[in-house]
Parts: sequence; C-alpha cells; structure tokens
Amino acid sequence: MVFRHLIIKIFSLFFLVNITLGLDFSKCQEYYLKTSKTFSGINAIHIGNGLYLAYSSKQVEDSKLIKSSPLIGLYLFKDEAINRKFDLLNIKKNIKVVAINKNQIIQGKIIKKQTSIKNLAIFSNNMQENSIISDICYQIYGISTNGNRFIDKKYIDFFLSNNDLDSTKYAISAYSYIGIDVDKNLVVSKVNPLIIKNIKIGDKIKSINDNTLKTNDDFFDKVTIVKPNTQIKIKTDNSNFEINTLPLNTPFDIQNTYLEALGIAINKDLIITNNPPNSDFNNGDKILKINKMNIKNINDIDSAIDSTFRDDLNILVLRRNFEFFINIKGFKNIDRMME
Repeated sequence: MVFRHLIIKIFSLFFLVNITLGLDFSKCQEYYLKTSKTFSGINAIHIGNGLYLAYSSKQVEDSKLIKSSPLIGLYLFKDEAINRKFDLLNIKKNIKVVAINKNQIIQGKIIKKQTSIKNLAIFSNNMQENSIISDICYQIYGISTNGNRFIDKKYIDFFLSNNDLDSTKYAISAYSYIGIDVDKNLVVSKVNPLIIKNIKIGDKIKSINDNTLKTNDDFFDKVTIVKPNTQIKIKTDNSNFEINTLPLNTPFDIQNTYLEALGIAINKDLIITNNPPNSDFNNGDKILKINKMNIKNINDIDSAIDSTFRDDLNILVLRRNFEFFINIKGFKNIDRMME
C-alpha cells in the first residue's frame, strides 16, 4: 500500500509539471474518474475509508448517504473503500490549479480564499457544479458550487466533523440565525424587528462570547456555526447583550428574510421551501402580500415588515390557485440587555 501510494504521488507530480508547462492534464481527470463513484446521479470523490464527498444544489436522498447539509450543499456517502483517495489541503498563495469534473478540465487560479461559511472561495473561471480544484492529481483545495465559487478545506472539514448532521435531519438544526446584519466595519446595518428589540442599527459589535471580531465574516461565522438554542454574549460599543440563537433554514446561497425568525425559508420566486411543523403555512405556498403591501420580489418582504409591522403580520398566500390570509402574532424577543 505504501509503495502504491508513492507511485501515485510520483505519477501526479509528473503531471503537475505538465500542467505548469501548459501540457496534457488528462491523466488527472482519469484519476478523478477512478477515484469517484456516482450516487443518485452525483459524482462523489473518495476521501478515504469508503467515504465519498460531493456538492449538490438540489437536496439528495440515497440509501448510502450518511451525512448531509443542504444549507451548504455538501453530502457524504459511505460505500466500498478503494485504494485511491483525494487529500484536502489548505489553499496556498498564487498557486496554479485546474477545475476537474467528468466532462471538463479548466485551467485557472484561485482568486480568493473562503472567508466565511457564506462567502466562498473564488476560482478565475466558471466551472461545472461539483468540480474539484486541484494542482496535483491526488490533492484538492475545494469543491465547486456554482459559477466560479467553491467550498474550501476549512468549511469542508467543519461539515465532516459536525456530528449534528446526518442523512435524516438534513441539517435544519445545525446552523443558527440571530436576525442581525453588520457592515464591513462591524456596525449593525439591519435588525429583524420581529425578534430584535434592544440592539439598534448603528451599534458597533465589539465581541462575541468575549472573542474580539476583526471582520464582518468573523461575525457571520461566530453567530452561524453554533447550535440553535444556544445563548451567546454580544458586546457592543453601548452595552452587553445575551441572545438565544434560532435555527437557520435558508441555504447560504439564497437571501434570507425576516420570516427566517419564524422558521420560514423562501426562495427567489417567493415560494416557501421550509416552514415549522404545525404552522398554517405549507411548503409550496407563494407569498403575495404582507400587511396589504404587494410582494413582487424577495427584498419586498423585509421592506413591507419594516414599514408596516406593529404587533402582527397579515400575510396573503397563494396555494393551489386559492388565495387566503394567514395572521401571525406572538413574536418572541431573543436579545436581552445585560447589566
């Protein structure tokens, strides 16, 4: 086995020299094809011990699926182990790489590392979903999502190590939401009025759980990559607060709305894709109006709530060609000022 792995590495280094000279890189595509398996139409790469990793923008169900996170699009399958595998590495500066899938080899370079679970790494060219970013046949730096974006090692490792994810829960409870946005200077730029009563627009966030923040990406990760129903401490330039996190239901590549606080996820076509059990909403309902204001795009939802919200929401939905109103009351306050 050691000798076999050495031969693979020597073979791969040879083709690394080829690619830097602009020569044939097809042997690494052959390695990709021999080191991957197809599950429910998705080509997943072997990362060792019979574990196969893939990205998909569509939710996957498969008998060999053991871990999944539709919110970030990663899926892990368990099947027969093979002698070859891919090694995940951290991104190096100014490295020449290619994007490989079963149909294409795209030469390019890494423009930017991934800075948060939402702000993905960037490749210099568009590529097919679920391509691998590689410089040597057996080692990779990430898996592509859409366009020129890809998920890098840090966040793949987080997915692989997160024991809250499995093949049945679909990670709805794995990430958190607190209803606060900050700008590049960590100044609060938006708050969800359904749940945030004390933290105000214009407050500057200093730390979370006594950890000083440097960027808005730090803020996003600190409040997102924790379990829902976790109490976190936020320090601003004016006061200290305790916040009880809520489950995040909207995928990271889709803009969430204030209705996220109610467990409601909505796609760009204003269709509800997730809602709490025993609610009056159904998946597939389309939002037409909020408090008598027409909703034409996803931005209109927050605008309507900002301008009309008092104590309740009156939402007009379309379900199977039938329009009706749903009224919501009893919103909870999740931020508490500390003395």
